[in-house]
Amino acid sequence: QLESGDLKRALEWANVFTQDSDNIFDLTVAARVYLASGEHDRAENALQLAVDLEPANHRPFTDLALLNLHRREFGKSVQHLLSRLTLVPDDTECQLLLGIARFFNGESASGIRTLDQLLQSSPASESAWEWLRHFYVVVADTKNVIEISHRWLQACPESLSAKYMLKTVEGDDIPDPACMEHVAESFDRSAKYYDAIQGALDYKGPESLGLLLEKLYPAANRDKTILDAGCGSGLAATRLSPHASRLVGVDRSQKMLDVAGCTGCYDSLVHCDLFEHLKNNVATYDLIAAVDSFCYFGDLERLIPATLAALRPGGQAVFSLDPGQMWPDTWFLQPNGRFSHSPPYIIRVMGENGIPDGTIRRVKWRHDNGKANFALLVAIRRPESLPEKSPVG
Repeated sequence: QLESGDLKRALEWANVFTQDSDNIFDLTVAARVYLASGEHDRAENALQLAVDLEPANHRPFTDLALLNLHRREFGKSVQHLLSRLTLVPDDTECQLLLGIARFFNGESASGIRTLDQLLQSSPASESAWEWLRHFYVVVADTKNVIEISHRWLQACPESLSAKYMLKTVEGDDIPDPACMEHVAESFDRSAKYYDAIQGALDYKGPESLGLLLEKLYPAANRDKTILDAGCGSGLAATRLSPHASRLVGVDRSQKMLDVAGCTGCYDSLVHCDLFEHLKNNVATYDLIAAVDSFCYFGDLERLIPATLAALRPGGQAVFSLDPGQMWPDTWFLQPNGRFSHSPPYIIRVMGENGIPDGTIRRVKWRHDNGKANFALLVAIRRPESLPEKSPVG
């Protein structure tokens, strides 16, 4: 029922499990339902019941660790993962999460060492390579970013992500499709624990979107056909659904779409390329929201026309971008694999597409390694008539 999107019915069963069950499987399933509904305290209670019931059973500890990671209680997360590894020493997923939790807990050297040790025994673990490389990006250790990029590709020569990430630091020109192929691989790998990581990062994207929508649409009338463009696990769904008569989610990662389906908010979830979806759905949407998805496109001169074309006349698009330097008027590929866009470039593209009243806001977006990261939150409205240019560029 959870996987089919019937969250209300799944919650009813979860309540039965936590009241009457002495089965550890029932309790862990109930905890996952509570997590999906945002009831973190109830999830923790169900998992603690499972631990009390069978202290030697390793299964609840990873879920407890992810819950505490989401709540930014990193020390507790580390302890739960160590408890699981005591019971299952060769659990590679747990070793990966331990490295991540230690890094978030301010133990950067310990987190890096944990992933190094994991890669010695499991050199084909792409998640470990990706996270180890990310740690070095966060601490601005360019030398090790380059070294890890080469080692990752040597260990996984067919990996689209490894090829792409190496190019980000070698200065090669990379077409947008190469980024999209990497994105699909990367998010498939992280779907299981993606929401916990966003909690650990104190991710403000959905909240910022919600505040902007309150200004754009003071009355939530559920009268709009809305596209959640690059919907991921559905973190923005609860902010969009109060305005939607129909909510469509599109993403390149099928495993992320599987998680999004558990929210019960979407009328349709589509596994496809976002740009292709925009091109093929002309004048379909009243609102397009793209939270942390347009940052995987460099050239906005094709993306913005396609976005406007997919809107009905008067429809609006709201999207986030990583802020680039104020000058020059262009976009850049960053070592983390995302693109940054300078405000002058965004303003120029808006002007070329006949958008007279677009807005750009600089907002707090997440925290990484104790530092606040910002995003540009852009709102544009489709004019009554579009410039005579093809959305395919």
